Amino acid sequence: MNPVRFALALTAVLGVTCIANADDQAVLNLAGVRFQHATNQNRSSNPDQIDASDGYRYVITGSVRGESGILGILYPNATPIETILETFQPGSSEALADEVYNAGGALPIEVQNQRFEGSTVLLGITVTFGATLAAGIDANGFVYFTMTEVVMLPSSGPLRLGTMVFTSGSVTMTRIPAIAGDMNWDGLVNNFDIDAFVFGLSDPVLYTTAYGFSPLYPGDINRDGEFNNFDIDPFIECLANGGCP
Repeated sequence: MNPVRFALALTAVLGVTCIANADDQAVLNLAGVRFQHATNQNRSSNPDQIDASDGYRYVITGSVRGESGILGILYPNATPIETILETFQPGSSEALADEVYNAGGALPIEVQNQRFEGSTVLLGITVTFGATLAAGIDANGFVYFTMTEVVMLPSSGPLRLGTMVFTSGSVTMTRIPAIAGDMNWDGLVNNFDIDAFVFGLSDPVLYTTAYGFSPLYPGDINRDGEFNNFDIDPFIECLANGGCP
């Protein structure tokens, strides 16, 4: 469809008001979660729930304190988890915050599953840290956090790496407030979204800067995981039929 025909077709369509979901954020408490060799940990935000959505932003944050061994000596006071991760694996802390697209909005969804590991020299001893951290939302809308395959070596003796614990922290999951077709993020799907739709198609980077979110979230009308020309006709149909499915 050429741009002129596209614009003319859209301007002939009436708008529709859409209703947003109510529970837009859930927070999981990480205080007390312990990093210990060969010890798995898991937490849930239950009873705090979050609604299903086409997109989420998550942030894993907190401070940890060494309890024993070398970690107890180096980090006797609460230290940001980002600092600890960067000590063992530079650049790894970037994975503690991100956005995830969830085409179709179904739960459950896993938003993070990454292996953090590395070796370094602490107090003249070569030590190794490793853990797989995963986070997401289960089928009931509860945020979950797991830590598995924990390696903290040396794990014994007077020069062991030791253990550390979250003194405070959280996994915060927030819905990206997208409504299919609401390209200008005003809570409505109507003719005022036409220019924003074209903007998103022509320059998604500038669109993201302007609106704070990728055009993928409201623009992937056909739910194929992409925002492209194949969403033009579904967008027109959304407006013509009084809303998107």
